[in-house]
Amino acid sequence: FDGTVNILESKGHKDRIVVLSEDMLELCRNYDLRVETIYPDRKYFFPSPSVRGDGMYSMEWIIPTFRRFLQAAGISGYGEIQPRLYDLRHTFATHRLHQWVKEGKDVNACLAYLSEYMGHSNLESTAYYIHLLPTLYTDLPELHLDSSFEMEADLCD
Repeated sequence: FDGTVNILESKGHKDRIVVLSEDMLELCRNYDLRVETIYPDRKYFFPSPSVRGDGMYSMEWIIPTFRRFLQAAGISGYGEIQPRLYDLRHTFATHRLHQWVKEGKDVNACLAYLSEYMGHSNLESTAYYIHLLPTLYTDLPELHLDSSFEMEADLCD
């Protein structure tokens, strides 16, 4: 297990590779050791004895399970607005941007990396996920959401 998750045939029929943080990688390695004893020949990292027989979890299972986890964690949302799985993408994008600001990174240079990481074909699609809170981003420079600049590897590491 190398610390990446391959997501096959996601939105837009694109494959994606997600790099895990060190703490998440450790959790996944522990999980893998335990599951390997139960399903030694599993095809998927998260096997499911699904009705379809292909071993993948279905959206019909994932959504209510996510809601049960939220309830167990005491997370109820805001009024009638309930958290969705999709909101994890918004949270990731916003937190990544915030971290770059705190680290003094060139946010405009880093946006191309965020866009690529999230599987977007342009920066405008990435901007959709970034919800800026003025109190957190007082030092944020003007964002340039055109796709005309090149990525510089050392700026966002």
